Amino acid sequence: MKAWPEHGAARAGLHNVVSAMVEHELDQGNARAAESLLAELESPPEHLRDRISSTLRSSEVKQRRMESLAAMGREMDLGIGQKTRVVVAVVLGVFWTLLPLPSALFPHIRSFGLSFSGMLMMVGAQLVLLIGLALWARTTMSRTAVNRAVLGAAFVATGAQAAFLFGCMVSGTEPRTTFALLQVLPFTILAVLAATLFHGLWPSAIAYLIAFGFASWDLVAGYWAVSAAGLVITANVVVLWRPRTPTLQEMERVSKVPVQRFRV
Repeated sequence: MKAWPEHGAARAGLHNVVSAMVEHELDQGNARAAESLLAELESPPEHLRDRISSTLRSSEVKQRRMESLAAMGREMDLGIGQKTRVVVAVVLGVFWTLLPLPSALFPHIRSFGLSFSGMLMMVGAQLVLLIGLALWARTTMSRTAVNRAVLGAAFVATGAQAAFLFGCMVSGTEPRTTFALLQVLPFTILAVLAATLFHGLWPSAIAYLIAFGFASWDLVAGYWAVSAAGLVITANVVVLWRPRTPTLQEMERVSKVPVQRFRV
C-alpha cells in the first residue's frame, strides 16, 4: 500500500481486513477498539458505524448500571462500621437490660416506675443515651444505609415510646396496661428489621413478644421478662454482627475463581 497506494486490490483487501477486525472487536465487546480501527478506513461501512454506536450506548448503560450496583453494595455492606454498630447496640442492650431491674427488685421503686412520669423519665434517659451514642458514632453510622437504618430504628422506637406513653396518659389508659402494651413497639420494630435487613434478629423480636405476654400476666414477671429481652438483644447483636472469616463458598462467589481446598 505504501509503494502503490492506488492499487485497487490492495485497498480492497485492506478494507476487508480492517472491517473483519472491527467485526471481531465488536463480537468481543470492545467497542472502543473497534472505533479506533474503523477510523483507519477512508470510507467506513455505515452498518459498522451504526453497530459501534449501538454497542457504545449499551456499554455506557451497562457501566452506569454496574456503578449503581456497586454504590448499592457499599450502602448495604455489613462490614462497614461493624464494630461501631456492635458497640452502639451493646450499650443500648445493656441499658435495656438494667433499666427494669430496680422496679423488679424494689416495690417502692416499682410504684414510681409504673407511673407515667416514671416511664417518660426512662424514655427520656434512653433518648439522652441514644443522642450521645449517635454523636460519638456519627461518622461511621452515617456511611451506609444499613448503619443509618439501625440508628434510625433506635430513634424511631424511642420517639414511638414517648408518643405512645403520652397518648395513653391523655386517654386515661391505666399505667399497668400501658407498660404491657409498650413492649409491642420494640417487638414490631425488631420484627421489621428481621424481615428486611437482619434476619438473625428474630430471637430479639420474639423475646419482646414474650415480654409482652409476661407483662400482661404479672407485673413483676413482666419487669424480669423485659430485662431478659434486653439481655437477649445484647447477645443477639454480638453473635449476629461479630467479625468472621468468609467461607470458601463466599470467597469463590466474590472472586469467581475456585479456591483450592487443602487436606491435612
